[in-house]
Amino acid sequence: FNKYTSLVGFVSSIVMAFIVNPVYASISFGISVMLFVFIMFRTPGSSWGYISQALIFHQVRKYLLMLDARKDHVKFWRPSILFLCKNPRSSIPAICFLNDMKKGGLYVIGTNINGDISSPGFANRLEEHNLAWLSLIDTLGVKAFVETTISRDLRNGIQNLIMTAGLGGMTPNTVVMGFYDELESKDFLSEPDSIPSKRKLIQRMRPNRNNTSRAYIDKMVPLTESHRPDSRISVD
Repeated sequence: FNKYTSLVGFVSSIVMAFIVNPVYASISFGISVMLFVFIMFRTPGSSWGYISQALIFHQVRKYLLMLDARKDHVKFWRPSILFLCKNPRSSIPAICFLNDMKKGGLYVIGTNINGDISSPGFANRLEEHNLAWLSLIDTLGVKAFVETTISRDLRNGIQNLIMTAGLGGMTPNTVVMGFYDELESKDFLSEPDSIPSKRKLIQRMRPNRNNTSRAYIDKMVPLTESHRPDSRISVD
């Protein structure tokens, strides 16, 4: 017994089912496909994990290993962006703009936490930070990965992000600096109507027109340390 004999048995069973009764075989396969699709997209949450995530991980890992950076060619070039973002709440237009500009390329949003990884309570602080970022990505509906570095100063954090962002043949080729900003920071999540040309985004951020308070927005995207509005952001 091996994978080839198993494949032969699988194909033979399908062929015999259609030879015996094509109508019943078609109905059975149709019902099976509908059940599979229904379970895949409508299944409730479970505490023991999702098999689909394991299958996706296996397939992504296999194809990522096949992506050889030595075979890159200029005619297949596309922007793969690393956006260095300090305050995501004041960078909503930039995050959405870069999501439109990447056009099928890699999009990594990099952020840095100042501190020491060995300090007490730092693991909880990092977990809260990452959960807030995931909430923000879900709220905005952007196709991006989040990379977080920990360093004692911003300069080293930026260098670590530039050197380590990406995986295998999927690495950023364009860096957008978002840490330095001379303008006064503005919390776009508390004022979604001020986001230009993003009607669908505003509707997604305000699903209930009667509940547009700051508390509702904060509940969707919690205010972690890196999300708090600041007057100016500098690399010095």
